[in-house]
Amino acid sequence: MTNVNDESPEFPNDMQSGLRYDAAVGSDVYLAKATDADGNIITYLFLETYQKFNLNTSTGSVTLHETIASTQRFEYLLKVIAVDDGSCCGGITTRTSTGTLTVNILTDNENRPLFPDCQSLTPHVKEEQADVFIIKQLLLKVIGRDQGNPALYSSASVVINLITYADNQPPKWLGNESNFQVSVPENHDKAKALVNSTANSSSAMPTLSFGVTDSFDNLFYTFALSSNGRIQAGSLRHLYDFDHEKITQYTVRLRATDVENEQAIRICTVAITDVNDNEPRFLGINPDNSLLELRIQEGDYTKAFENGELVDTINAVDDDGTAPNNQVQEYRITSDGSGFFQIDATSGKLTTKANIDKEHTELYMIQVEAVDAAPSSFLPNGKHNTGQVTVKVIIGDENDNAPYFEESENTFVVKEDLQIGTVVARVSAIDIDSDSVMTYRVLDPSSGKQLPFSGIPQTGDITVAGELDYDEGKRTFVFAIEVFDSKFTGRTNVTVNILDINDNPPVVQSYTFDNITENDLSVNATDKDNNGVNSFFFNLKFTDDIGPQYFEIGQKAIDRDYPDGLTEFKFTVEVSDAPSTPRPLIGYGDVTVKPMDVNDNAPVSLDEYMQLSVQEEHDP
Repeated sequence: MTNVNDESPEFPNDMQSGLRYDAAVGSDVYLAKATDADGNIITYLFLETYQKFNLNTSTGSVTLHETIASTQRFEYLLKVIAVDDGSCCGGITTRTSTGTLTVNILTDNENRPLFPDCQSLTPHVKEEQADVFIIKQLLLKVIGRDQGNPALYSSASVVINLITYADNQPPKWLGNESNFQVSVPENHDKAKALVNSTANSSSAMPTLSFGVTDSFDNLFYTFALSSNGRIQAGSLRHLYDFDHEKITQYTVRLRATDVENEQAIRICTVAITDVNDNEPRFLGINPDNSLLELRIQEGDYTKAFENGELVDTINAVDDDGTAPNNQVQEYRITSDGSGFFQIDATSGKLTTKANIDKEHTELYMIQVEAVDAAPSSFLPNGKHNTGQVTVKVIIGDENDNAPYFEESENTFVVKEDLQIGTVVARVSAIDIDSDSVMTYRVLDPSSGKQLPFSGIPQTGDITVAGELDYDEGKRTFVFAIEVFDSKFTGRTNVTVNILDINDNPPVVQSYTFDNITENDLSVNATDKDNNGVNSFFFNLKFTDDIGPQYFEIGQKAIDRDYPDGLTEFKFTVEVSDAPSTPRPLIGYGDVTVKPMDVNDNAPVSLDEYMQLSVQEEHDP
């Protein structure tokens, strides 16, 4: 079996609550909870506005909205509507019911009247026909009120079983037209009916229920108003606000159903008219910061055309459906701390006639307002809707400043042994134009030998470009560095002093000394470093064992005769410079010494006695 939404929500039979006259605002009054046999979700509404009470539309909870201590009223009857959403059966058909909550204001009169013998009465009413059957029960509520101050109430329920004929006809809508149209503004008050309709029941039990066949996602519901015998009235209402900009018309099928489920359908076209309920909104807003970002190049616009230099055109739109509600009538600046900007009230063109310097201020923040062309539907006194936006005016850079060096003279000291390509210094220029790109170059003021330095164009670094030699080359170089930003130039002077280092070993000549008889041998060394003024450490290197006996740094006698001497001595002189440094340089020289023979040795017989053999007849 397929379930249908054929059960209306039901409130408890007797909804009553007692509330102290001095109860605080926000106090709980009653939970008007309805049940739905079909399992639908229920929404709760007051039938009309009750100033002193609030109703939670989701839970049915009633709370106190205003104090009641000053009133002379001791009873409030609150009509509560329960509307199901038809979710049990696809949400096409919704049903409603109404309950009455009696709120009794309590003072010192605390005893209520009672119905001691009949809290529930069930009489039977029959028509005098044979072919009849019971099809429904009616529930009546009887209330008894005492004479206290304030008066207190009690109630009893009376159930009436109604019996009717078996051959009833469907209900009939009253009125000449089966289809009709009603126009309401999109901000129509939900507490008021869209349209009231009456229908005639042909059933012996004339009770009719009203509904809609398509609720448009529970937007519409019906409510039974009154009855006069067989003629009964109902109203079409709506739960949620209309929006003309989304839907401008609904076709609603009203349904009147009697107790035998006989139905009559009437088509109501609900036209939604536009009201001015949208504020103008601005186009082009950055979603990351909610700002409207505009740009203009820096410059002197004080002599611009009459209307000034155009920054940009600000555009706002209004999402209302019809004119003049959806028209923007005026633009205006509401805040501009600089006073530099103007806006055309009609076109939204933002202009300036100021001297704008990015190096002084990089951006400006202004507030702009757009006003629509019709009185607002929610503002008082005929005021128009307005929209606001914060405009961020970003200043673009122009190359209007020359680059410069902080120092006009720069002096650096560079060691003579640096390799080609080594960076020896950096000379950086400053350009207050933030977007400028600077390039550097070396200017050699001399026309002679090529300068042994070059510059890196992108950074201003000075690098070694040729050989540096303190001892035999130039010891000071003077040149200029020029910077260029595609429009302007700047210049600074650079002096580079070459620093001498120990990069030359000592030089020792090769010496040959002939016929030496005295200790007057000397060996000289030279060194180009330190302007030729150096200290040396001498050492002798020998290839034999005899030389060290006669030669050393100092004085010693020379012997030419063997075995104690030699006719020729050869050795090497080792000379190191700057002996106090960790890594001195070394030079070598060869020395040859030939002593002159002198008669400084007596004859020496090898043996004391000698025997010789002489041949006769040998010439003497």
